[in-house]
Amino acid sequence: MTQPAPLLTSRLQLVPLADPHLPELQGLCSPSLAPPHAEPATLQQLQQHVAHARDHWATWGIGSVAMLHGGKAIGMITLLINPLHEWQMGWAVLPGYQGRGFAREAAAALMRHAGRHAALWPLTAYVLRANLRSTRLAQSLGFRAVAQRVIDGELSIRYVCEVMNSP
Repeated sequence: MTQPAPLLTSRLQLVPLADPHLPELQGLCSPSLAPPHAEPATLQQLQQHVAHARDHWATWGIGSVAMLHGGKAIGMITLLINPLHEWQMGWAVLPGYQGRGFAREAAAALMRHAGRHAALWPLTAYVLRANLRSTRLAQSLGFRAVAQRVIDGELSIRYVCEVMNSP
């Protein structure tokens, strides 16, 4: 598979998630990688996620990306088919970079890219009810709450974004 061109934003370079990003991203704790509020993801969990993301890039031309800021991996945006056969988006940013708009900037760029692939819509996101930052981010990206469900013992809100609501 040919490596896709990076997606560029004003501050970030978004590249397909790959093994070289893992040492920097190992401190992330994301519901897509580990149960909510669990210990930070292990290297093995991240390696499995990279393999899954690589399959999505090869099959669909889209998948999870690493957020590079000044050449350093500072987080990731996931966009993968979940076990419910939904295109699910998620985000995780290293603590030192949170609250600075990086997740929104990267997610919006990946959503614009996904907009060229109509089969990906609608997108879903599952956000822990207690995670106010992610709730605000989902809403700012055009996601709307449609349901609640318990995932790994914690209440999550299911958000959906239709193509016409994308940033």
